[in-house]
Amino acid sequence: MKSIFFLQSSNRPSNQSQLDGILRAAKAFGWHVRTLEFGMASPSHQKHDRRAEFWENFRKMREFWDPIGVIVDSGAAPNDFRKDEFGIPTVFLDRHPDTLGRGAVCVYSDAKSIAQLAARELLALNATSYAYVPFTDNLRWSHERGREFTAALKLNNVCCHTFQKEHKAIASNVFLRELDTWIRELPKPTAIFAANDYISELVVGCARKNGFAVPDDVAVMGVDNDEDICLRCTPSLSSIKPDHERAGYLAASLLRDLIRSLRRPPKSQTFGALAVFHRSSTRALRRHDERTVKIVEIVRKQAASGITVEQLARDFGVTRRLIEMRFREATGHSIRDEIQFIRLERAKVLLSQGGTRLAEIAAAAGYPSVQAFRKTFTAATGKSPLNWRKAQSA
Repeated sequence: MKSIFFLQSSNRPSNQSQLDGILRAAKAFGWHVRTLEFGMASPSHQKHDRRAEFWENFRKMREFWDPIGVIVDSGAAPNDFRKDEFGIPTVFLDRHPDTLGRGAVCVYSDAKSIAQLAARELLALNATSYAYVPFTDNLRWSHERGREFTAALKLNNVCCHTFQKEHKAIASNVFLRELDTWIRELPKPTAIFAANDYISELVVGCARKNGFAVPDDVAVMGVDNDEDICLRCTPSLSSIKPDHERAGYLAASLLRDLIRSLRRPPKSQTFGALAVFHRSSTRALRRHDERTVKIVEIVRKQAASGITVEQLARDFGVTRRLIEMRFREATGHSIRDEIQFIRLERAKVLLSQGGTRLAEIAAAAGYPSVQAFRKTFTAATGKSPLNWRKAQSA
């Protein structure tokens, strides 16, 4: 069996989704995928040693596996590798071809589609002002998202405030002070699009530090749907999930085409958004009773974990009727409706990715059984889960 390498910069959920797509393609192509971690986006005083260590390991692994090609995840480390230095057909993930030169084959996010989706979601909030916070490092994808978000707002006769950072280090106290001051001075209520979930969490932290309510004073939308970040944040973060699984599949498909015809490399391709996950950072409550806010937040964080109304009532030491009444006053709908909405969103994402059995999807989305999943999904969408999946891939 022929082998390929996937050079992975981290174990973030986006990287795992990319790998899922690569593995799906590799199965069809008859390839074995070997994952190597490089993580060379480190402080400058360590980078030289890390790079030498990586290349020594890569040389040994290449001698052993004799790979026919390599896919490089460049999202977290865009400047670590050059186009031709691997010596075998190479496709770059999360890297724009213009940064690598003629003949480079890349798969990168469609900044326009992601930014326009963010604009549509945030414009629906009817805020007083709108803003964009870029990533800390000077990265192309971050600038493109900001530019396209600004253009989408301009199309709707709305101005965009952009955070003009002076310092790029994410741990820099100066950077955080500048962000803190900038958020404090924005007209309220404001709706902020952040370059990714990591930046979203910083924005929420600065907003709350200044005493602003999220989302009533400051609403926040991020990108990646990294649940480690989105669900640990208080309030939980709304986020756009790019179709990273499709990105991985596209990268493997382009690598196959590149191997077949090195003289005429295939054209680079883009991937867009898969879904929007609506959470508390953009979904305002009608009332702000502290206990009710906590109940809503728990439901939104644990809906896909099998939580029930009865369990909530027991945990808070109140009757089911009272907890239902408080929740409806705050959100305009029932706890059960909220749970079903969130479970349905997760199930659609998993179905869209393909290759996952219904029993696994039902469990991951919080349904008690496959039968309950089928019944609920069909009632909500008018299609069975399998027919819905077929329609999406058609």
